[in-house]
Amino acid sequence: MYLNYKGGKLNVFSQAYGNHSIGKNINESERFVYTSPNMYYQKSAGDSKYTSNFGYFKVGFDYDFDESNTATFYVNYNGYNYNGDGSNNSFVNNNNNVLQYTYDGYNKNGGANNNLSFYGFYKKKFQTKRHELLFDAMYTSFGNPTDGKMKMDYSNRVGRPEMQNNNTDVTAKTFIFKTDYVLPINTNRFEAGYNFTYRTRNNGYNVENFSYITGTWVDSLKLSNLFKYYESINALYATYAHKLGNFDVKFGLRAENLASEGNQITQNTSFSENFLSFFPNLNLAYKLSEMYQLSLNAFRRITYPQIYYINPFRRYLGLNNYSAGNPKIKPTYVNSVALNFSQFISVFYNYTTGTVTSAMTTENDSTLISTFLNLNNDKSYGVNLTLPYYNSPMMPFKLPDFISSCYISFNYRYSKQSGQFLKEDLSLINKSYTLNAYLGFKLWWDIDANVSVYYVPRTENRRMVRGEMKYTSLYFSKTMLDRKLHINIYINDIFKSSKNYNEYIGGSYYTKSNYEMLNSRSISIGLSYMFNDYKDRRDRNLDDGRDGGGGNNGGGGF
Repeated sequence: MYLNYKGGKLNVFSQAYGNHSIGKNINESERFVYTSPNMYYQKSAGDSKYTSNFGYFKVGFDYDFDESNTATFYVNYNGYNYNGDGSNNSFVNNNNNVLQYTYDGYNKNGGANNNLSFYGFYKKKFQTKRHELLFDAMYTSFGNPTDGKMKMDYSNRVGRPEMQNNNTDVTAKTFIFKTDYVLPINTNRFEAGYNFTYRTRNNGYNVENFSYITGTWVDSLKLSNLFKYYESINALYATYAHKLGNFDVKFGLRAENLASEGNQITQNTSFSENFLSFFPNLNLAYKLSEMYQLSLNAFRRITYPQIYYINPFRRYLGLNNYSAGNPKIKPTYVNSVALNFSQFISVFYNYTTGTVTSAMTTENDSTLISTFLNLNNDKSYGVNLTLPYYNSPMMPFKLPDFISSCYISFNYRYSKQSGQFLKEDLSLINKSYTLNAYLGFKLWWDIDANVSVYYVPRTENRRMVRGEMKYTSLYFSKTMLDRKLHINIYINDIFKSSKNYNEYIGGSYYTKSNYEMLNSRSISIGLSYMFNDYKDRRDRNLDDGRDGGGGNNGGGGF
């Protein structure tokens, strides 16, 4: 639900929505460890169910001090909680295909995610048109507590099942400040700005196994740990845009410094990193007509690893299966050039160093270890074809009146990567295809409808096989009461086609998994009401997306 009201210089707005989900899943998996004579082959099958609740709320205001000074402030909260349980049965054979033992597993888990943010924005307009000074600030507090219980009954240990309790407590606080200055110079423009980010994050992971010797719960596997992380980012940029007839030229430079420190309290170890990077960019455009433009874009950018990739402490995932983060992981750098024909065709080439990937290898013959690491490099090229079509005098033909819009996007990407993780060669060549399409309709009683399709075919390379992915969704919208009341209905995954099939091939192992939601179709209903005709919202998003998640991921949930 969305509410908006403007009176004089003040505009007040609020938004709220939520959902409740119930789901059931089935899964199957197989694993070969070629170096292990006794745990050579393992096969598992199981099912699980879950319930979850999600809520979002935002309230704030815009205030126009005068024609030259405006401000926005809002608070938003989003959170969810979930509970789930599952079971599976497995058997293990040796390298002669002789059964060694079976085991039944049971697990129960729950958790919550709470994110509270405060955001402020101020704009100063000077007398010259487009001459502006802007300030943005955001503070976010994030929490992600989880808990889980696990039990495994082994056929060779009758009456003495393995039992484990675990919980994580992730807390994070982030402050982001940004200022931008825009100076028009005739038909040209100069921009400069500064961006500051400071982040802290604590992750506690506690594990206890039941000891039949003492009759108590103890951390017999020494998996409990406490990890603290701090980082600050300072960035400066400047750009200049010049217009000369039908030509537009824009070039700029960004300098960015990341300083970080991690402390693994349990292991009494620490690490620190400090990166200074420079990112040039160049944009050239030539206007062919009112509708068509030819452009060339070249840039360099950086992507920092998700924070939960970093904690080096091991996390127990199941029988002889562990994951751990990597404190030595580095940022990813992308150097890209693209040639574009308006919004219809884009041909690109990317050279990437330090791509973050998840890798797996074997340890002590039968133990699988997964972690995150940087690849040496990744070279890719591809083409994006987009056909947005709508009724307009500039279009070569007219769509039927009942079709309001049509959009088709096809993407092809060829990539070649190289890298090494212990004994595993991570080099491979990969080809991927993606199709996105939607069609808009005008139905009876002034109802708008949209059908959207997403499709990715089966993908294979020397280290991975991924099954096809396909989703079809439907959206209905209706306005009433002089277009002030908006009602919409969204039906996701109409044909219940949500499945996940993966194979991973290594030098000393092979794994296969198949996951399917038994009822993946979901329906949501939305309402919004405008008290007046004011629609000029100023929301600007500063969130870099690096705080959420991690409570149930590898590397001790961090």
